[in-house]
Parts: sequence; C-alpha cells; structure tokens
Amino acid sequence: MLNHDGTRRVMQILTDQPGIQRSAPPLKGKIGAGYDGFHGLCLETQHHPDSVHHAEFLTTILCPGETCRSVTVHQFSKQ
Repeated sequence: MLNHDGTRRVMQILTDQPGIQRSAPPLKGKIGAGYDGFHGLCLETQHHPDSVHHAEFLTTILCPGETCRSVTVHQFSKQ
C-alpha cells in the first residue's frame, strides 16, 4: 500500500504474484527538463528474482503449450 499524507490518497495493489519490483528511475521531461528518482514510480508484480534457482520459490518455468496468466488490481481511495 502506498499513501500520500498531503492529499490522503491511497493506492493498494492486489495480485496473485509473489513479489513486486519497485523502481524510481531518473527521467527526462519536455524540453530536456530533468526529474530525479523520486518524481515517478514503477511497480511491477512478478515472481521473485532468480526463482528458477530456488526450490522454495514458485516456479517460473513455462513449458510448451502452457499459458501464463496473472491478475493485478490497483485500488485507489482516500483516507
């Protein structure tokens, strides 16, 4: 769950994936304007990194003929 105290906005992520990757890369805006790593946020639901090498993690191996599906729901509200 992410929240913004100033506006009381809340974002909750519900997923059937066991992990989530967060990144906040620096970005370039219009006319070369720079934004540091805290002006944006990327959240990607996924399996755990390197899970193929850890028997205790869910498998990421997809065999021929199999289908991979996942569900992620973003809920927005105010506190």
